[in-house]
Amino acid sequence: MHDGAATIMLVEDEPAILEGMAHVLNRAGYQVMAACGGQAALDQLHEASPDLILCDITMPEMNGYEFYRKLRSAPQWELVPIVFVTAKNRPEDVRLGMRMGVDGYLTKPFEVEDLLGVVESRLQRMDNIRAAAQSDATQMRDRILAMLNHELRTPLTQIHGYVGLVESRGDALDFDTLRQYLAGLSAGARRMTHLVENLLLAMEIETGRIAATYDLRKVRMTVLPDLIGHVVDSYEQRAEEAGVRLELSVPDSLPPVEADADLLSHALGHLIDNAIKFSAAGDEVALCAETADSTVTIRVADQGRGIPSGELPHIFDLFYQVDRELHEQQGAGLGLRIAKGLIALHGGQLAVESDGVPGRGSTFILTLPVAP
Repeated sequence: MHDGAATIMLVEDEPAILEGMAHVLNRAGYQVMAACGGQAALDQLHEASPDLILCDITMPEMNGYEFYRKLRSAPQWELVPIVFVTAKNRPEDVRLGMRMGVDGYLTKPFEVEDLLGVVESRLQRMDNIRAAAQSDATQMRDRILAMLNHELRTPLTQIHGYVGLVESRGDALDFDTLRQYLAGLSAGARRMTHLVENLLLAMEIETGRIAATYDLRKVRMTVLPDLIGHVVDSYEQRAEEAGVRLELSVPDSLPPVEADADLLSHALGHLIDNAIKFSAAGDEVALCAETADSTVTIRVADQGRGIPSGELPHIFDLFYQVDRELHEQQGAGLGLRIAKGLIALHGGQLAVESDGVPGRGSTFILTLPVAP
């Protein structure tokens, strides 16, 4: 049972019914906000927010549907559950309310047990939803903290270490040693910068703010092969340092696509970087492109350890990494999520194929619609 401390708002234009419902709920231990009509209810909502609203549908001036629309148009009341009160001989009320997304119904005439049962069940459902949301938020917080603890401490330790060496040895440093220390400082700073930029981009994608940027900058792109080639070229040094070969097989021309060159390059870069990261020295990362069924398909295939089948449903989750506790790997679990979000922004899809067999690797498949 609910703890009884909840606040229930009643919206009803018949004073006798309003008073009777309020009396029942007060005796059951609930706090009651009584409003004689929709506008009176909206005025009261500016002063306090209830845990549940029971609203009559048939009211003059502002009926229940109009009240519901106004309620849902305000972000601060968007999650407050609302139950419609309707007559038993009006099934069309139920159908319309269901299409609008109302949380439940109470049909007239009703008994005291009916009223209390609807209130208790709706409140219990909201308690369950809040508990589930809190659990999800706690898990996400723990994953973020674990990621930040590793991904921020590692470059910071590197930077502090080289700074300490410079401070302790001072004038005794020769030029080559100093240049080595500066290179270490630069690598640590780049890693931190990369992390911060990815975090900011991921948050823009998750909140939907990146959509405005895309809408402003998207163009009809007719040079997709050149873009792919430039992105691959930018990862040549990274692949060489890892002992990985990059193989590119892209036709000289591809159909035009609607795209933002920077965001599309960013998405493709994350896929290439991911493939290099999970490849061993001597492996090959192959990238190819083709056209079929009004789409352009780009595949990025590696020969790494692959992804176990049980991990595939989560591979694009925010901050998710496969077997992080078993394999030390740089990264915050942001790259694939960012890539999928950016591809979706372009109206495309990103999928993965892998059987988890070491040496057979994974293939990420990016599809974009051909521009009309």
